[in-house]
Amino acid sequence: MRNFNHEIKGMVFNFIFIIANLFIVINFNNKVFLASALLFTLAAVTFVKWKTYQTIVIFLAGGFILTAIEILSANYGVLTYSIQNFAGIPLWLFFFLGNTSVFLYRGYIEIKKIKNDFQK
Repeated sequence: MRNFNHEIKGMVFNFIFIIANLFIVINFNNKVFLASALLFTLAAVTFVKWKTYQTIVIFLAGGFILTAIEILSANYGVLTYSIQNFAGIPLWLFFFLGNTSVFLYRGYIEIKKIKNDFQK
């Protein structure tokens, strides 16, 4: 049961992490550099909490790949952003998409651990 409580705390942290990301984007999307700094700070907090190489790789891979897709979409007119300061997209989008990738990855890991605890 001790492991189960640890996994639940991880899920709660993960939920707070994504809500904080959404709060920053919703409230500061017009202040590009402030939103970028806050999202980067949130990413740094997660790197300190989870301390795994995989988390950093997921952040960077998700950030670069998903941002590249957003840039292509913006360049082909599929979507537009009201504030564009980097290749047709706001700078904070890289950090938001990287954080979202980490959220999905860590959520998967926590759910997998809870499932394994119940199967024992």
